[in-house]
Amino acid sequence: MSLKHIEVNIPKHLYEDSKKLVDDQIFSSIEEIICEGLRREMVYYFPVFYPAKDSLDGQRCAEAIEKIRDRMNEKDMQRLKGEKVIKRLRQTREELWREKYSAYFG
Repeated sequence: MSLKHIEVNIPKHLYEDSKKLVDDQIFSSIEEIICEGLRREMVYYFPVFYPAKDSLDGQRCAEAIEKIRDRMNEKDMQRLKGEKVIKRLRQTREELWREKYSAYFG
């Protein structure tokens, strides 16, 4: 893929929020955030020329699931069955939400 270097001025609050997303490892760089935003806009305005690429969202979901699995103690999971596993997954999801996203969404 060929790249074009550009300079962009953005509001300070967007820059600060973007840095948080990079620090939280949701994106690897601010450039990635900008490219993702442009891709989404292109898909919205020009769907014929820019078909949606679900693989990016699927990849992020898979990464999030792996993070959840890593955070859960494997020994605990081996003991749990059915509804208890679901309850534990929900607890972990809530913990991740509080740690990573509550600052953004309240």
